[in-house]
Amino acid sequence: MTAALGAGLAALVACCLGRLASQAAAEIYGVPYRSGTGAWWYAAAIACCACVASRHPVRAFELVPAIVAVAIGAGSDLASGFVFDLPLAFVAGAMAVRAVSFGDPMLLSIGAGATATPLLVLYLLSGGRAMGLGDVKLAAVIGAALGPVRGCVALWVALVLAGYAGALLLLCGRVRRGATMPFAPALAVGTWIAVLGAIA
Repeated sequence: MTAALGAGLAALVACCLGRLASQAAAEIYGVPYRSGTGAWWYAAAIACCACVASRHPVRAFELVPAIVAVAIGAGSDLASGFVFDLPLAFVAGAMAVRAVSFGDPMLLSIGAGATATPLLVLYLLSGGRAMGLGDVKLAAVIGAALGPVRGCVALWVALVLAGYAGALLLLCGRVRRGATMPFAPALAVGTWIAVLGAIA
């Protein structure tokens, strides 16, 4: 119970700081930011962190950064249409320190490359129209935190969810063909499914 409470509080603080960093980045780049967006994603991340810590307190230390990072990315993507570097840099820095101190930096690099490379290829082939560079960087953070196997599971789930959501919205007339859709929310759900599957 203590571990779950601690993880939940840590996630709450991290999500608040990440939201502030995203909003500050949006102001720096002159991008409109809908401040009321993202609360449900942060709440889901906090609940997920508490769940992980209650089941596996030791693993929470390595999984919480990914859980929080995707919530920040999803909230930022929905609020502004961008996943900014500033909040991701803090998460990536924390994971790098953890890897150097307690883990394997090589595994961190392999995981980041395994999940980011497919999206980077898609970004380059489409000229940035099918995928944003912020999504590529967020995928790298996911892979670094979860490892290559779980990171690829999260990416696969995200791609499937995004495909189904896009098709459904198109059929319902909510979006037009060729319209852009935020991908970070799908990455968030995919990551949480991969994390919960890892502790099941």
